[in-house]
Amino acid sequence: MDRFGDMAAILQLVRRRILYFLLPAILLAAGGSAVVILLPAIYRSQATILVESQQIPPDLVRSTVTALASERLQVIEQRALSRDNILALIDKFGLFADYPKLSRSEVVELAKSRIVIAPINANIAGRRVRDDRLTIAFTISYEDERSQTAARVANELVTIVLNADAKARTSQAAETSSFLERESARLAAELAASERDLSQVRLENPEALPEKLPYNLSLNEKLEKSIGEIESQLRSIEEQKRLLVFEASVRSAAAGSSLGGDGKSGIDSQIEGMRADIAVKSAMYSENHPEMRMMRKALDAMVAERDRMVQSLQPPKDGDAKIETAALGLDQRLIAEKLKTLDDRKLFLASQSEQYAKTADKIKVVIARTPEVGAVLGNLERKQSVLQKSLDEINGKLAQAKLGERLEENQQSERFEVIEQPIVTDQPVRPDRKKLLALVGMAAVAAGGGLALATEFLDQTMRTSAEVLNRLGMRPIATIKFIPLASEVRRRRRRIILFVLLAILGIALALAAVHFLYQPLDIIAYKVMKRL
Repeated sequence: MDRFGDMAAILQLVRRRILYFLLPAILLAAGGSAVVILLPAIYRSQATILVESQQIPPDLVRSTVTALASERLQVIEQRALSRDNILALIDKFGLFADYPKLSRSEVVELAKSRIVIAPINANIAGRRVRDDRLTIAFTISYEDERSQTAARVANELVTIVLNADAKARTSQAAETSSFLERESARLAAELAASERDLSQVRLENPEALPEKLPYNLSLNEKLEKSIGEIESQLRSIEEQKRLLVFEASVRSAAAGSSLGGDGKSGIDSQIEGMRADIAVKSAMYSENHPEMRMMRKALDAMVAERDRMVQSLQPPKDGDAKIETAALGLDQRLIAEKLKTLDDRKLFLASQSEQYAKTADKIKVVIARTPEVGAVLGNLERKQSVLQKSLDEINGKLAQAKLGERLEENQQSERFEVIEQPIVTDQPVRPDRKKLLALVGMAAVAAGGGLALATEFLDQTMRTSAEVLNRLGMRPIATIKFIPLASEVRRRRRRIILFVLLAILGIALALAAVHFLYQPLDIIAYKVMKRL
């Protein structure tokens, strides 16, 4: 049989290793119990904040803040737990004044570890998977060794979160309105510039505008018709000149035979013919017509000449020849006057035709430029239409954004409402000393038992006959009990006591070194419990 073979062997093992079991068990139990008892009580103060939906129906006034409450809560948490805000809290409430050796960064991290912002979600059926958990409320809690400090800090955190949410929503709504105002001003400036460009093109091309194209085509047609009529009149004038020249030659040849007995029949007949011509032409031309004025002028000249001839003529012997010569000179002067009038008329018509031709050329150039001007105006008008439409849309959105901004300023949109204020509690949330003491006890027993079994397994001393038989293969004849001397027993007891005292002193020195040189033991215990 080996050393665990029967109950007697087990009892011998217990008597032999009892100190190896008791020493670590007692030390660990004492030290662990002391640590558990010395751990400071941690109090938690918690507030519950409800996410209240918008008071006014969204169909009437839509808020410009579209982020979910959970998203806003994460942003607010990052802002509220920023280093500056945490340091402000620490300085305001004098947190961790008992730990002067902790650095500012360590104090900030310790304070963050004691702040908990936890959402309360609701499962809503019928929604997509990504939206099936909606935040309906959230809690803000702070833990501290003093319950009053915990309540004060938790209340301050609630104030910070509420102010941060209101400020963030108002700021976002204001930024939305500001962006839309800038966009509206930009579009208005572009629209004004487009209108100026359109007006500039119209001012630079007043005759080539598309709406004037029918008028320009009609005017060009009239000018072409007028030029044709003038060319026809010029051909008529040439024909009249040719006939006058022919008439002058005929009258020059038949001057003698056409005179009357009194010497006045020739010029009188010309006056009568001139009056007949004036009567005929008055049906076609007005009195202010150049040809009418010329004919009346010629008639007056002929009448004056006849009167002068009648007064100056004497009844000489050769009176008939003088009358015939005077009549012939008057006809030639009349024909020359007609030719001069026709030449003047021809020059006037030629000048008018040239003027009409120049105007027609200008009109043709304008007509040719009209499509190009129309294309430019079309592009500008389309651009103006697009800008006007965009400006109207932006102005509509700006009006909605202004309503949303007033909605946020009046806090009538989705908001956070405190439904449970932080209170001062007298029940600590940890440590749970009963559970910790039980764990310390179990750990002490496990450590003592482990040390006793380890020393027993490492001890190669043969103590029973069965061990001698198993290891040497020989059965002993008899066994002699070991009897220690009194001095050996005393030395052994002194060594055990010294070992216990050294162990206690070493553990105490180690804990003191950790507490004063690294971190306070309560903080270490807090972190360990936090992780657990």
